[in-house]
Amino acid sequence: MDIILIPGLWLDASSWEDVTPALERAGHRTHPLSLPGLGEPASASAGIGIADWIAAAVAAVDAAPGEVVVVGHSGGGNVAWGVADARPDRVRRVVFVDTVPPPAGTGISEFTIVDGVVPFPGWDFFPEEDVHDLDEPTRARTAPLTRSVPARVPTDGITLENPDRYHVPVTLL
Repeated sequence: MDIILIPGLWLDASSWEDVTPALERAGHRTHPLSLPGLGEPASASAGIGIADWIAAAVAAVDAAPGEVVVVGHSGGGNVAWGVADARPDRVRRVVFVDTVPPPAGTGISEFTIVDGVVPFPGWDFFPEEDVHDLDEPTRARTAPLTRSVPARVPTDGITLENPDRYHVPVTLL
């Protein structure tokens, strides 16, 4: 099975490095994504929104030879649900990690825009119930890996039009 791995905001494909070996040993083909505009200045990323991130993930689905499983972590869950909406016939399952399927028209969240992009706001930004299970070594290892996201990605409302997405099985972790 091909598994499309969509990272959360501020993270790239390398965020899945601890996960991919086990999936590959189980016989799966992994496709961890780095999404457009990540780490780019506003001059290069101002036009990039959530629809562009969904399009990049849909392209990964289209490149796979058959059905896929799509995994979305945190803000990547909106992207994963957008993929299910665009390709319900190709997505065998969506796995949401630390997130839920979003309703149509909603964004991921609002974050402070700095110089036209959204930098990682630091762990203190998030409610304790959202990060309490991240120990200090994990926080210390992860924060330096973060990169800014295009300002529109977290705030653009997601367009969902295909009710067939409701036929795609979902797992919430």
